[in-house]
Amino acid sequence: MRTISELLDQVKAARAIPSDYKLAMYLGVSQGTVQNWRHQRSLPDQRATAKIAAELQIDPDVLILEIEAQRAPSDFARLAWLRIAERLQAGTVHVALAFVVAFLALLGTSPNAHATVTDLSASVSKSSVYYVKYRKHPQNRIVANTDLQHNYKA
Repeated sequence: MRTISELLDQVKAARAIPSDYKLAMYLGVSQGTVQNWRHQRSLPDQRATAKIAAELQIDPDVLILEIEAQRAPSDFARLAWLRIAERLQAGTVHVALAFVVAFLALLGTSPNAHATVTDLSASVSKSSVYYVKYRKHPQNRIVANTDLQHNYKA
């Protein structure tokens, strides 16, 4: 678990901020508030935590949960907050992986690809192939071309 003092130092380094006074101005709080955070007399609220997370490119929800864990009055509550943060991080990794796989799948697809469905059931000839081509409807809707005639009203 990251301490708030470590996070404040990382923000200062990332922004080349020379003092806690300038850091307080950047975060929109008083210098005394930053000193209270450093000496663990208080912890940042969700707004300040989200700003710190954005600066450090950390998931703000996870960081807020870690801060809530530090604020928790008991070990049981602290562990509960940390377990929620771990689950959130694991879920984020799975979602990110799914997006990468989907993106890679799209890279291999031609933008002019047409859907082709082949019916291989025993009741239909094995040579049956259905082609679906899409065209723009006069009202900018995409519709499928079929063998049926459509009468569109403008």
